[in-house]
This record gives sequence, C-alpha cells and structure tokens, in this order.
Amino acid sequence: MKSRSMVLTLLIVISGLLLGLACAMLFLEKHRLKAVEQNIDIFSQRLTSSMALDPYPNQANIDATRANVKTLEADVATLRKEMNAGQIAIETNMVSLEWRSLWIAKKEALHEAAKKAGVVVPPACSFGFEKYDDGTSPLNRGDVRRLELQLKTIDQLCRLLYQSGISELKSVARELFEEQTVGSSSRRAVTAIEQATTNETPLYAKEHFRIELMARESAVVEILNRLSINKMFTVVTSVGIDGHAGVELRSTAGTGEELERETRQVQPAAATDGRKIITGRGREQPAEVVLELDVYEFGEVPKESSP
Repeated sequence: MKSRSMVLTLLIVISGLLLGLACAMLFLEKHRLKAVEQNIDIFSQRLTSSMALDPYPNQANIDATRANVKTLEADVATLRKEMNAGQIAIETNMVSLEWRSLWIAKKEALHEAAKKAGVVVPPACSFGFEKYDDGTSPLNRGDVRRLELQLKTIDQLCRLLYQSGISELKSVARELFEEQTVGSSSRRAVTAIEQATTNETPLYAKEHFRIELMARESAVVEILNRLSINKMFTVVTSVGIDGHAGVELRSTAGTGEELERETRQVQPAAATDGRKIITGRGREQPAEVVLELDVYEFGEVPKESSP
C-alpha cells in the first residue's frame, strides 16, 4: 500500500513537470509567432506604400538632368575649342602627288628660311622625309593625311628654331609609320623614329619628333620659352646637351600600343676642344643639343545633342 502511494506521487510529480514544460514551450512559441506577425505587418505596410508611389521620375528631375547635360556639353565644347585653337589645318582630300609637291615646296622654303636666319642646314637635309628623296618611294593614300600633318608640324618647328637663334640644324627625325622593321629594335638614327602603326586614342593623337641642333644655352632657353607659348599643343619630353642624358624610344610594333619609353644614361661625349659645360651666361660656344618633343592633335568639337 505504501509503495503504491509512492509510485502515484512520483507519477503526479512527473506529470506536473511535463505540463509545466509544455506551458513554457507554448508561451515561447506564442511570443515568436507574435514577433513574426509584427514583421509581416511592417513589410506589408512598406510594400503597400511602395506600390502607391509613382515609379517614373518627376518632371523637375528630368529638367534638372537635361540642364546639367547641356552645361557639361558646353564646357566640353569650350575645352575642345581651346585645345584645337593652335592645331594645324589639314587638307581632307589631298592626294599623293599633291603631297609630294607640298613637300618639295616646304623643303625649299625651309632651306631658304635657314639662309636668311643665318642657320646652317646640311644641303641634303630633307627634314625627316629622306625616304622620298628619290621620288620613287610608294605612297599610300591612307598615309597622306598623317604625312601632311608631320610635314606642316616640322615646318612650324623648324621656323621656331630659326627664330630662337640656333647656329645649326643637324637633323630632324619623325615617327616612321609607313612601314615596320622586322627583326630589329634599333632606331634609324637621324631619319625616322619607328613606332606602331597607330598613334591615336579616342581623345587625341600625337606625333613624336627628335631634333639635333647646335645652339648656345641662351638659344636653348629661347626655344623652350617659344614652345611653351606656341599655339601648337607641344610637350618637351627630353633635352640633352653635349651628350648628357636622354630618352630612347623603342617601337612596340604590331601591338597598336603607345611608344615604350626606356630611359638610359648616356655617357658624356669626349671633349676634343677643351670646352666645359657652363650654365648661365658663361656658355660662349654652341653646344650639341638633342631635343625630343610630342605634338598633340585633338579630335573635333562634339556637336550638341538634341534635347
């Protein structure tokens, strides 16, 4: 009898514990359900408010954006006009025979201008176009525009050098784009600078020139000053005097990439006449100068877009 009462008591205690645990779990689940219902209500309200909104931009924003675009186009056009102010005019329909005639006329005019300015120029100097001296080198129609640009640029650069008071113009080298040299990475010393076929990017094109001359230090300073105020967009990339320091250009032929510039230290030329390098007004004798520069050509001014 006593054992039965103990078993019954134990069963009652266990039943109470299970009932309490079930009540606790029911309370927790009810709390979680309430939290989920609250979240559902919040997202439902957000969805309802979003569905009530107008998905299209209002007219004020459209007008403001359109006005900003017009302002940007006007600023870009102004910038392009400023950059194009000193660009060389190119004949769009020039043919190869016309270019050869222009080259002969420019060549003779540059030699004549050198005589008047007292500048020594080798009689055989063709200002970077030596390959056309014999008159038999083929000329592709697609090359005429860039050859015309190079010729007119060299004409302006040489006249600027004459006006700066140089003593001698030894050679002019341009980028030789008409042909590619296979199996050689060397440069044709004073006739041409080889490069990849294209020199253009979506924003600009540029021509690189290498000029060797004899000039006093005052003339070199005058050259740099004249280039800085010249209307052509010109960037001097290297100035070497008496064999000191320089920049060598190597072609990345066949890639269409920009010229790879490899800086190298050049050994000073041996002094045979006892001259020393003197800065300021102390330089009396002309020195050998190697000038390298880039001349940029920018695209046409874009037209305004229709509203």
